[in-house]
Amino acid sequence: MINVVLIDDERLAVENLAFHLRAFQDVTVVGAFNDQALFMKFLSENKDVDVVFMDIEMPGKTGLELAQEVIELYPKIQIVFVTAYSQYAIEAFELNAIDYCLKPVSKVRLERTIDKINERMPQDPQTKIFIRCFGGFDIFVNGKLLNFNLSKAKELLAYLVNNQGKSIGWMAIADDIWPDALDDKKLMNNFHVACFSLRTFLANNNIADIFEYSRNVYRVNTEKFTCDFYELIDTYRNYKQTGELKYHPTKFKTGDYFENLPYTWSYSNADKVEQMIAQMEKASPETLKAAKR
Repeated sequence: MINVVLIDDERLAVENLAFHLRAFQDVTVVGAFNDQALFMKFLSENKDVDVVFMDIEMPGKTGLELAQEVIELYPKIQIVFVTAYSQYAIEAFELNAIDYCLKPVSKVRLERTIDKINERMPQDPQTKIFIRCFGGFDIFVNGKLLNFNLSKAKELLAYLVNNQGKSIGWMAIADDIWPDALDDKKLMNNFHVACFSLRTFLANNNIADIFEYSRNVYRVNTEKFTCDFYELIDTYRNYKQTGELKYHPTKFKTGDYFENLPYTWSYSNADKVEQMIAQMEKASPETLKAAKR
């Protein structure tokens, strides 16, 4: 079931759209608003909203501005723009809107929109996410490699993975990723662009829950994915405690840590990775033979 909320300053437009959407058995209109404040309050109190159908030209914030705020606060929510104007299409899709419909919207046109929404809805509750740090930095969902749209969004995720689930303030993150930023305003802008791009990227791939943030503090939820770097750390710790190896050291020699990526903030961990592997390679022949490859 798709839970939908509507926001348009024109009452009749909201009623007309709600009427058409109720014709779809897999769609439930859980809220319809003309007032932006009431709309945002509803989203804060209802966490099961999947999609927002939003007008663009509204008094107060434009739909584009409001959509950006919604995506930043609730990255799992998809946006569909419904407007009488075609000139905003490029800006809308830069926000990764799932669709852009021109008024008046017909039932046939909405069928195409609902199909697009269903394609993006989570289908497999057992989604497997794997993050690779050796030989570069990549993220896979159910074995499929995902491609980032923005290199700094990729670096932001890599930075948080490198910090192993620790909560870090935005300023500390930004200082490491943009060490040459001219001033705090530029630094903040760079960070928010990368952060917005990362949230949208993760939401579009139905894995938004690996990224967590609250009051300008950010982290990855390490329970939501597996990672070769984390497997190395666990294998090394277990080896130091028990003398046994879960995995053979060669498993972690498929490439350098963040290989060929100019992440200067990662150099400290890269050195530690080499030291851990070197120590495990000194294990007895029997221990190495018993380890998984």
